Amino acid sequence: MFKKYLELHFIILLWGLTGVIGKLIHLEAIPLVWARMFVAVVTILLYVFIAKRSLRVSKIILLKLLFVGVLIGLHWLAFFQAIKVSNVSLTLVMLSSGAFFTAIFEPIFYKRAVSMREIVFGLLVLITLYFIFQVTDFQIRGMIYGLIAAILSAAFAVFNGLLIREVNAATLTFYEMLFGLLLVSGFMLYSDFSFDLYLILRASDYYWLLFLGSVLTVYPMIASSDLMKHLSPYTMMLSINLEPVYGVILAFLVFHDSEKMAYSFYLGALLILLLIGLNTALEYRKRKNN
Repeated sequence: MFKKYLELHFIILLWGLTGVIGKLIHLEAIPLVWARMFVAVVTILLYVFIAKRSLRVSKIILLKLLFVGVLIGLHWLAFFQAIKVSNVSLTLVMLSSGAFFTAIFEPIFYKRAVSMREIVFGLLVLITLYFIFQVTDFQIRGMIYGLIAAILSAAFAVFNGLLIREVNAATLTFYEMLFGLLLVSGFMLYSDFSFDLYLILRASDYYWLLFLGSVLTVYPMIASSDLMKHLSPYTMMLSINLEPVYGVILAFLVFHDSEKMAYSFYLGALLILLLIGLNTALEYRKRKNN
């Protein structure tokens, strides 16, 4: 089980890097998410072809994957919009509230009793977030988009935890990326977006887009889906609260002063880290006793 936790934290480190790469790419949120999903779909298709995997699923499963794919597409739109209107640090810390929403969603769909520990820990994260920020206009907008992204991430984490029991991780990820891509394509057509914009990007943007869509998307999505066979969505979401810690450090190293926050921000991040450690220890003891 220790190896599973170790793999989870490596995935979270990659997710922490996602916001930094998104900030480096000279695209707005919608075309950025479209490019990310397009690269992801092509990458998975290549993997399926080389590994000779089947993508066949039943119509019922396909409809479920359509629903989750839409959730993921909307989550990424909100996530990158939060980064574009504020900064990486604020956006990543707002995602920490996802554990609270997962504690609400998971018992409903997994048909188990509500855990007071999960609710309390989730509320403590929310309270910590409240004291983290000295709110300004750009932070309010960033926090709203970040909160929306957190709710959506909690929802698709719970649904993916159920779907991974019925379909393999590569197939699950392919269809979710495909349906998310179709959703974002609709947004682009509605906004009368010109694809010519992709032709005038800097060379570095293309490299970052390939890296974002493959290494930072396909591997973490497939690997995290597999981990849901062993770890609960709540445990994963609370652990993902480490993403801001990794992301803030990486963002400061890359963007320097634009990522500087008040001391309360760093104190809050430390408190969140302590909550994650405590939850992990309690979860480990619970599994050991069972």
